[in-house]
Amino acid sequence: MHYGVLGPLTVRNAAGEPVAVPEAKVRALLVNLLLHRGVPVPADRLVHDLWGEHPPGRPLNTLQTKISQLRRLLGPRRVLHSAGGYRLDAAPEDVDSSLFEDLVERADAASGPAARTALASRALDLWRGEPFPELADVPASAAEAARLDELRLSAREIRAEAYLGLGESCCAASDTGDLLAEHPLREHARALHMLALYREGRQGEALASYEQARARLDEELGVDPGPRLAELHTAVLRQDPALDGGIGPRPVPTGSRSSGGAGTFPGPRTRARLPLPATPMLGRGRELDRLVRMWDGSGDARLATVTGPGGVGKTRLALAAARVLAGEDTFGARPAHGPVDGVHLVELAGAERDASAADLASLVLARLPDGDVHTGNDPLARLGAALDGRDTLLVLDNGEHVAGAVAGLLTTLASEGVPVRGIVTSQEVLDVPGERVIALEPLHTPETGETGETGEAGTITAEAVLGSDAGRLFVERARDADPAFTLTDDNAPAVAEICRRLDGLPLALELVAARVRALGLERILAGLDAGFSLPAEEARGRPPRQRSLRAMAEWSWGLLTEAERVVLRRLSARPDGFTLESARAVGGGGDVLPGEVDAVLVRLVDRSLLLRDGGGYRVPGVVAAYGRERVRAAP
Repeated sequence: MHYGVLGPLTVRNAAGEPVAVPEAKVRALLVNLLLHRGVPVPADRLVHDLWGEHPPGRPLNTLQTKISQLRRLLGPRRVLHSAGGYRLDAAPEDVDSSLFEDLVERADAASGPAARTALASRALDLWRGEPFPELADVPASAAEAARLDELRLSAREIRAEAYLGLGESCCAASDTGDLLAEHPLREHARALHMLALYREGRQGEALASYEQARARLDEELGVDPGPRLAELHTAVLRQDPALDGGIGPRPVPTGSRSSGGAGTFPGPRTRARLPLPATPMLGRGRELDRLVRMWDGSGDARLATVTGPGGVGKTRLALAAARVLAGEDTFGARPAHGPVDGVHLVELAGAERDASAADLASLVLARLPDGDVHTGNDPLARLGAALDGRDTLLVLDNGEHVAGAVAGLLTTLASEGVPVRGIVTSQEVLDVPGERVIALEPLHTPETGETGETGEAGTITAEAVLGSDAGRLFVERARDADPAFTLTDDNAPAVAEICRRLDGLPLALELVAARVRALGLERILAGLDAGFSLPAEEARGRPPRQRSLRAMAEWSWGLLTEAERVVLRRLSARPDGFTLESARAVGGGGDVLPGEVDAVLVRLVDRSLLLRDGGGYRVPGVVAAYGRERVRAAP
């Protein structure tokens, strides 16, 4: 059987003849199994995805009926059942989405423009429309559809690059013009379009294309075009001879290590292979720009640590900056430094708390695309040799429990003269020389009495909610989960209160907003009143520590010493905040000596579990709720 999900579902037998799947729920069931790519899907998940909040009277029996109907259409051995649930026995090459993904990757890796053009065109020919339309209301389907659509856009850019390499600038101009009509803010496509127009002898149109991009970026994002686009604009104005050769439109800044030298336009870009976000990043433009600008080309910025409480968005910000520095995306940020030679993401959450710098070096070596080809027994020496001669960016994610080892790793590499740069995400700073810290604060929440132009005094309107980053994030994620959700002046106070209870933490807002369809705003508020009484079902597609509010709090709690836990749970009794004197009075006693409290407070602030609030302090809402629960369980 051959299955098509890049558009409405299609099924063909081995002879290429269509197989009709007439019943809507059976079609949705088959698409769901194809979405999970051979991984068993629990029966209760299938029931929820097929019928949502209105399942039939005997849902498991009804599901079994649909399974039987599907087996009659496909054959009894194609729909299998195990302890984990139901799965479809289908080879990757029999599903158009898997074949599409493979072709795009092969096109990206191909060396010649003819091969790149052929492979990218084959991939794009498979695209018939929005993927998985039968599961439009299922979040996992929407996320996968967005990922595949990003691959489609990349394939179009790869083909346009290849057309330029073949000298077919007319085709490149046409392709990128159509692409920009749909996605006018994609700067790489814009650069390809400008270069293609210029090589067609249409310099004026190339300059006009740049002006369109500049105006659109200023209007929608309030930013200027990125440095590569600006450099290309200057080259077009000067009619730089380098524009007449090469494949790619990416100028190399002066001082680059590229063999082509300044002013050349090298071949296809090297992709960072960083995870693509399932949803856009909101409210972090200023922090992203600051993080990117730390690399100013002078070589003095080598380490940036993004700190903040759990769930505040440290990883997302670090990855967004890494994509900019790798030349994969601009997000409106403008690095003065050119793209780094390589970007490698290393997840540290699974590292043991007693891991050494050498242990972390082994983890990094495992992430290098060339593998560990250097001999010797010292992982630090092997890593230094592997990175020598490259301007490499390491993104070391979730390093709070191994902060000492991370500091040792980076300082050892720096002392050996290895040109490595690091972005570390951690709930506490590393406290090493040369470290630059970006303390990520929770998103701004609607405050009591905040109004729009038409709002009455003392009320919170829908306009005011959307005027805050936290409110906008909650509303967008609620709409993702429930397309029927509408923000009104009537429910705006409830949304604002949820945002305030969750302290504007992006992860907490996303986890809770996903339950709007099932619970509604009032039941969500009631659950937050009770601390952690919201349903225990965990969100899929996230690391274990991010799948629920409880898991998020437990991860942070597990990093503390016993004295830190005692003080934090005592301070959690006052979620609205307290003075330093109150903290000293309440935190001391028992096993915590009065003289120890100040040192503990400093460590809690460093770990982002205690926030400065004006002249006093405050425990973040989710942590405070968990701390009060621990108070009740304490001796």
